[in-house]
Amino acid sequence: MKILLINLPESIDRLNLFTQSAKHYSAEFSVITAIKGSSDNVMHQGYSKRANKLNYYKKLTLGEIGCFLSHRKAWSFIVEHKLAFALVLEDDVMFEHSFQQLDKVIDKINEPWDYINLNEVHEKRSATTVFMSEGVSVVKYNKLPIGASAQVISYSGAEKLLKYTESFSRPLDVELQWLAVDKIKALGIKPYPFKTRKLHSDIDQFGRRNSVSGNPVVKVFNLIKFQAHLFKHFCLNFWFLNH
Repeated sequence: MKILLINLPESIDRLNLFTQSAKHYSAEFSVITAIKGSSDNVMHQGYSKRANKLNYYKKLTLGEIGCFLSHRKAWSFIVEHKLAFALVLEDDVMFEHSFQQLDKVIDKINEPWDYINLNEVHEKRSATTVFMSEGVSVVKYNKLPIGASAQVISYSGAEKLLKYTESFSRPLDVELQWLAVDKIKALGIKPYPFKTRKLHSDIDQFGRRNSVSGNPVVKVFNLIKFQAHLFKHFCLNFWFLNH
């Protein structure tokens, strides 16, 4: 399986830590050079300030925009190289034992998929088991977990993600939650094959997210809008199953 690691050139310590973990599992990887949030043209590569005011309760920091664009760069790599799928990782993760079963389990998935989640910082999101194999479970989420540090992206998934995020207004993981409702087919694998290290966030180098003031009215409005989005999708699925 092709492994793509998103890493800033100056984040040498993070790259070294990841390399040590990868060597333990004989995992080779290619580096996708991350896009700095401080780049002069970063604000002109898809981030919509206007849509952000409606779709998210905070302005995105330069680091969040750079993170989003870095993942789009990884998705573009998958499409350009015509990969059936690839593992896309951020450099603050470490390998866990269940990584060894990942290839075998993916081969046994007998339904179309675009995105497989492989990590959850705070494991609290409920999930329904689709099937079990090799000591791990393939699951579906009602709502995709926050975070985007480890996932498998299929060719079709990369195409869809590039299409639907040509213009974006939310942080990457929040945007993925919305897309996973009705635009991409998302699964997860547990126990998770990757764990997040407790490292200082590279995203916050370019503006601390906690220091950005938010609009509580927009936050509540978007929570309600997301629940309505989920309910609409549930109703449509119910109708199709019964007609």
